[in-house]
Amino acid sequence: MSISQAELAKNTGINRSVLSNLENQTHTPSMDQLQALSEVLEFDPTAMFKEEPVAPSATKNYNIAVAGTGYVGLSLAVLLAHHNIVTAVDILPEKVEKLNNYMFNAINSFYLCG
Repeated sequence: MSISQAELAKNTGINRSVLSNLENQTHTPSMDQLQALSEVLEFDPTAMFKEEPVAPSATKNYNIAVAGTGYVGLSLAVLLAHHNIVTAVDILPEKVEKLNNYMFNAINSFYLCG
């Protein structure tokens, strides 16, 4: 289909400057403008829309701090770290050192022996 901008403006009722902006992709048409263009240019206006999946809120990452690396604190930190950035803090230097050195078996001794 060959149509001039002037003819398109006349047939759609859309100003030529708006049509020019549409061609240059500097303007997004309103629904009414899109409908008018689709009728004159004979296209399906729904083809102009792209469906994007909505990300579930559970995939949003949070920065979380957990105070204490005892049984409850460390368990909570590990569970929350599945989808988040977790920082666990403790006042016992031995625990902090073992955690920093990935000494997980040694950490179990804190649970069992106190």
